[in-house]
Amino acid sequence: MVRSSSSDPTIRWYEPGDVEQFLTLYETVWGTQKGPAWFDWRFLENPAASGVEMVLAETDGQLVGAEPVMPYRLRAGDRTVAARQPVDWIVHPEYRRMGIFSSMTEQLVAGLSEDASLLFNFPNEALRPGIERYGWRMIDTVGARYRVQDPRAALEMGPSSTSVAVSKRAARLGSPLVRRGLGLLDRVGSPSDAVTVERARGVPAGTVSSLYAENVPEQMHVPRNRAFLEWRFANTRWDVETYVANRDSDVVATGIVATESIDGHDLVRLLDVQPMTTVAGDADAFESMLAALVEAHADAAVLKLPTGLYPGVCRRHGFVCDDGFLFSRLSATTYHAVRPLGGESVTIAGDAADGSIAAGSEDGPPWTAQIESADGSFDLADSADWLLAPGDMDVA
Repeated sequence: MVRSSSSDPTIRWYEPGDVEQFLTLYETVWGTQKGPAWFDWRFLENPAASGVEMVLAETDGQLVGAEPVMPYRLRAGDRTVAARQPVDWIVHPEYRRMGIFSSMTEQLVAGLSEDASLLFNFPNEALRPGIERYGWRMIDTVGARYRVQDPRAALEMGPSSTSVAVSKRAARLGSPLVRRGLGLLDRVGSPSDAVTVERARGVPAGTVSSLYAENVPEQMHVPRNRAFLEWRFANTRWDVETYVANRDSDVVATGIVATESIDGHDLVRLLDVQPMTTVAGDADAFESMLAALVEAHADAAVLKLPTGLYPGVCRRHGFVCDDGFLFSRLSATTYHAVRPLGGESVTIAGDAADGSIAAGSEDGPPWTAQIESADGSFDLADSADWLLAPGDMDVA
């Protein structure tokens, strides 16, 4: 598309006939082709959705910008709160620096305020300044651990796919040397003989949701009910499997894993672990699942884990944190961002008590916001009050 009109773009809400143009725009901006089945899964089959929520920018009948959101339910104590996660925000390269992002964001925030209590998402450094102007606060960074089994393949996949770059020097070491080193680590690892691990295709939603219900976290989180599990991990681009750890015939841990082929190489992500916290969890069961995962995916280019679970176990199996020496200069920073919208569920105080939120100082927008429940108060701007897993994030 080459810009051929000087007229101001029309900012409007999504209509059913916009799917094909949205997918074309998505491919133009991200360089990744997605199909109608992916769109339906992402925006229509979500059990929390009642339709596609997306603001579009249009010029001369052509879409030049889009800001969709995905609906989520958050559990805070005994309360369930409606939330939205902005995803796939895009503006055509020929139409940037024209105020389209700002116009779409203003309409989106205004339109969502009646249906949702808050926004949460995971912007990178490039997107951060834009959304901070509209009241988002960066409350934390989101890290990951990587086991790079094929440096050359990981380099070809690129940082946009794996969120981490592998240096050319490391790539020149080649796969055989790296695999020998990782193999030594695997032999040192000591999974518990008391734990058995089963590997199942797809997601046994009943098993995972039952284990979640026995170990509900105290922090704000996305509840693992059957409907959510059956939707979230049905991505048409993933090959999904679940590892189920048993001790004395009782299920003590589960891990949901998605494999995606990128440029002919496999990226394997551990997207969900139950129990969600190490307080309720079982380190031996987690290590047994991790050992089974590593063995099953010995030929994958990269394995990726969240950072918060059993760091010692992860290190023993060759997973390196992306803020460590090896990756810190090469990886892109991802933030956990939050913005309250108001409504009955969230109490907004400070300079934004009237519900209007603007950008603030370097310390963040001038708002405080809480969710009150019978189990206590949850501060939206305090990362300690949140517990999110990779499966809750914008992993498309």
